[in-house]
Amino acid sequence: MRLALSSFWRAHRLPLALLLAIAGAILVAYFANSPKAEVEFDSQNPFGTPTYLGAARDMLHGHLFSVGRLPAYPLLLVLLGATQGFYWLVLAVQTLMFAAYAKEILTESLALTLVAALMASIASFVQRPHPSTPWIIAALATVTTFTRPEWIFLPLALGAYFALLAWRRPVTKQVAVHGIGAVVACYVVVGIYVAGNAVFNGFAGTSEINNIGLLGKAMQYDMQLEAPAPYHDPAVLVDNYVHILQLNVWHVVIENPAFSANHYELSGSVGRAAILADPLKYIQLSTELVLTRNADVDLPLLHVVSDGPFRLELVALAHYTVDRYAFYWLLPAFALWWALFPLLSRRKQPLDSLGPIAVLALYGTTIIGFAGFDEYGRYHTVFLPATNIVVWGTLLLNVVAARKPLLGLWSASLVTAEIAWVILLATVPSIQLALAVTLATLLLQGALFWFAFGRAEPTARSATT
Repeated sequence: MRLALSSFWRAHRLPLALLLAIAGAILVAYFANSPKAEVEFDSQNPFGTPTYLGAARDMLHGHLFSVGRLPAYPLLLVLLGATQGFYWLVLAVQTLMFAAYAKEILTESLALTLVAALMASIASFVQRPHPSTPWIIAALATVTTFTRPEWIFLPLALGAYFALLAWRRPVTKQVAVHGIGAVVACYVVVGIYVAGNAVFNGFAGTSEINNIGLLGKAMQYDMQLEAPAPYHDPAVLVDNYVHILQLNVWHVVIENPAFSANHYELSGSVGRAAILADPLKYIQLSTELVLTRNADVDLPLLHVVSDGPFRLELVALAHYTVDRYAFYWLLPAFALWWALFPLLSRRKQPLDSLGPIAVLALYGTTIIGFAGFDEYGRYHTVFLPATNIVVWGTLLLNVVAARKPLLGLWSASLVTAEIAWVILLATVPSIQLALAVTLATLLLQGALFWFAFGRAEPTARSATT
């Protein structure tokens, strides 16, 4: 893998150097506009930055288990001295991780870096399935699960996909055994953390925020009054917040002690009961979010100061970001196709690496659609590396496909249609149009790529042990 990276750098060092220079210039302008950490700000969620710092301070006092925030990011804050109010080192490290939202003391920076490293590992494993690689993947996936609660099923999703891939393209027994062992090890670690929370905090789970999330989803879908009779009174109170006060779940749990008591137990119970009363409605509305919220951008988290330097340039860049994110309407179709691609053919080729990367992107957009209830632009940043590779990689691969015999006009026409669909969805978004575009893109793009790449000659078999 090191040799491959070295060869890639030598072959593409000039464009890579140019990209690094541009990224560096943007970061300089970004911090010159407002060179400080945003510690107290959170656009919709008052449980944001202060709770991460609180969990980090608790670690310094020996409290390794927390029901509020998972430990990966607080541990990073401890190591970088943020608990003493020294944020510059945190900002420096987060700047190296990614540019967007680098001033925020939030877990997304660490999670994004882990996901990027995870992508490199799974791509390498697809091409060269060495027995040690599943343990690297498992380690990265496990740490990722300790950044945000919704990533807890990621090791299972990747393990299931690799099992399907191994069924289509058998691997050695040694690789299979190590793969199974790595997945089991992931959940042994998670189980230890859950047990620690149960023993020390009286909460058998990874994070009590999950209970707030259940009520938040019920409120988002206006399902609170569907909770059964035992929850009538609290459901009516929640309905008052939805329809009269028009405030979100954070106000409910802050202003009503009963909803925050015992690790937000009542919040979770009401939300869970409402969702289970009409699961089909929950599935339908969550699926709509999966198809329609991938292009969200959380612009307030960029913190461009109106009287700071480079304001006009940074605002223009933000508008460009909104336009660029519009192409993420195509993510579900592209990701589903690439997840299927290695499973449809027994012939091994470099494009197979896009399969598990697409699964990672699909997992991210699906779990956030089904579990998240606000700040979709922020939560989607975690799997932006996978999103960018899947979406922009697919669009650019049309250029390669166009060079194949008889596919040039098809490829050009399809890309033109996809651009038109993106503009239409960005202008008049609707679930019906999004569903139609997703299905049309999946079928047309999938068929084009199957003719262009699906019948490619097999590559030389990788050495396995």
